[in-house]
Amino acid sequence: MLSTIAAILLCLSPQAPLPARVDEVELNHVYDCQGRMTFVQAILWDHYGDRREVVAWRIVQTAKDRPIPARGEWSMPWPSEAGGPSRVRAQWLSRSWTQYDPEMQDRRRVPVDARRGVR
Repeated sequence: MLSTIAAILLCLSPQAPLPARVDEVELNHVYDCQGRMTFVQAILWDHYGDRREVVAWRIVQTAKDRPIPARGEWSMPWPSEAGGPSRVRAQWLSRSWTQYDPEMQDRRRVPVDARRGVR
């Protein structure tokens, strides 16, 4: 009887949500035509064979927003739709320095409302 109650309580206890998973997180630094950095963004990508699609993106404002190594992967905070803190894990980290926005470029191929988003 006690073991049954313990099992029920364990199932009912709040648990941290599992981190969302993507294939790659890109830390992209966008510069203007005079070479001044405009913004830094984290772009989440899924890979499908030889192509990749944006899952989601957000502006990186502080060092706490950047991906960190975690158990052979990369982990970073990501705001959840429920409003609480959440995390995203990625197999790979890439860094880029561009004069264009890769996320905006991907919108031409895959509209924002067709993206899978972070779950």
